[in-house]
Formats: sequence, C-alpha cells, structure tokens
Amino acid sequence: MTTFDVLQWLQDSTIGLFVRKSDHLVGAAIQVFHIIGLILLLTVVLLVTLRLFGQGLRRQSLRDITQATTPIFWLGYGFTVSSGILMFVGNAVIYAANPAFQYKMALFLVASLIQLLLFTKVLSTEILPHGFIKSAAFLSFTLWVVVGLAGRAIGFI
Repeated sequence: MTTFDVLQWLQDSTIGLFVRKSDHLVGAAIQVFHIIGLILLLTVVLLVTLRLFGQGLRRQSLRDITQATTPIFWLGYGFTVSSGILMFVGNAVIYAANPAFQYKMALFLVASLIQLLLFTKVLSTEILPHGFIKSAAFLSFTLWVVVGLAGRAIGFI
C-alpha cells in the first residue's frame, strides 16, 4: 500500500466523504473553528511572550499567567487540530501534495514541541534561564504566526 493509497482511503472514508460532499457551510464552519483555535492559541502565546519581555501583565507572576492560560492554549490547540484533521481528510490527496501544507505541518510540529517544552519549563521552575526562555518564547510566537500564514497560503499554491 502506497502513501497515495492511504491518502485516497482517507478521502474516501465516511468522514472524508461527509466533509467533501457536505454543503459549503459545513466547510466554512470547520474553517471558522480552525481560525478560532489558532486565535486562542496565539493569544496565550502572545500573553506569555509579552510577560516574559516585561511588556504586559507585570503584576502577575509568569507561573500564574502560564497556569491560568494553559487550558485556553489546549482548547485552541484542540480546535485547531480537530478541525485541521477534518479539512485534511476531506481532500487528503490534494493537501498532501501542496508545498504550503507540507511546510505548515513541519512548522506545526516544531512549534508544538517548543510550546510544550516552554510551558513545562515555566511551570516547573521558579528561577528561569532568562535568555533561553525569552528566545524560546519569541521563537514559539514567531513559529505559530508562520504556521497561520502557511495555512493561509495553502489555498494559493
């Protein structure tokens, strides 16, 4: 079984056919959930990044901000992943061949890993290696923005 066969099987699955054959409003709703997820995710990353750089929420500790916003991050992440899977399954063959999609997925994996490591580090210690954490936060925010931009590029490539 080749990769193409797997992608074709996904497209022809019950969920793939449902997404592809549904009214255009279903596809629009899935895209709205995808964007809402990305907005939630980016909001949390931006708040934590701004706090790390001393540009906002200075009265709250970084740990408190991270603990309070982590559930929102994971809600956004869940929206983004679940809606992304639905969009992908509906047109797996087309998406898999799209360079912007491939780029987005690679960046998504790297951004997810950095975000997980960043939150874990912030929550596990009181004393942070300042330069490392700031760099990781800036890189994380930048990667998430580029993931969103790459997603927008999918329709144009």
